[in-house]
Amino acid sequence: MDSEGGTTAVRAVDGEMRVPIDGELDILTARQDARQLATALGFDGVSQTLIATAISELARNILKYAGHGEILLRSAARSGARFGAVKMKNISPIFVW
Repeated sequence: MDSEGGTTAVRAVDGEMRVPIDGELDILTARQDARQLATALGFDGVSQTLIATAISELARNILKYAGHGEILLRSAARSGARFGAVKMKNISPIFVW
């Protein structure tokens, strides 16, 4: 964790973005990374905002209900279509899924 209450996203070689959620700044990091992925996938400005907002809400819920966790963002392709994939992981003995 850094002095601002967050950590830095770790990007894997395959293009997957792992965003640890440990503090308020990580919510902003997750939002920015989601917008970056949406931009790279060709979404328009309104859709980029909606995607970024949804991811920041997921991050906020991880922080609020589990205390910490992780969001994984990556681009994927199937049958020639590109899309974004999101996976949430929260770390709590009570709230695991």
